[in-house]
Amino acid sequence: MKTQTTFRKLLPTLALAAVLSVCAAASPRALAEDPRNCGGCQLPVGLAREQSISATVFNSSEDRAIIIIGGKFRDSQGTILAEFGRTTVAPQHMFSFTLDRETLPRGENRLQISAVVTFPSMPDLRDARVSVEVIDNATGKTTVLFGD
Repeated sequence: MKTQTTFRKLLPTLALAAVLSVCAAASPRALAEDPRNCGGCQLPVGLAREQSISATVFNSSEDRAIIIIGGKFRDSQGTILAEFGRTTVAPQHMFSFTLDRETLPRGENRLQISAVVTFPSMPDLRDARVSVEVIDNATGKTTVLFGD
């Protein structure tokens, strides 16, 4: 079996393990009080001028809507740059949120930004496929894309 095929088959398991470890590290209080409150992803990227970052959640379930508690884009110091509230994503549908670097009044040429998406329960987390892409504003081309 090709290495790439093996890696692609292991990717969902690795992504879930990464999400759970991020959740446990970022929210030990929520984990201790109610394990179902802990579920989310934190996906960091570098964002230069004239670029946008977009996070997309796809609901892979055939028959069940998923709930997103909320999402945000944070800088490397944890400052919230943009956020959205509770959203429901229908089966086989997507939800995206985008931040344009040009809307931020910052002097730095490059910012480290994390897209954070939080789910209320493991079934919601299990059915969600989260991706983050960096888009060049001038051409509309995706320069970076990753997800599970």
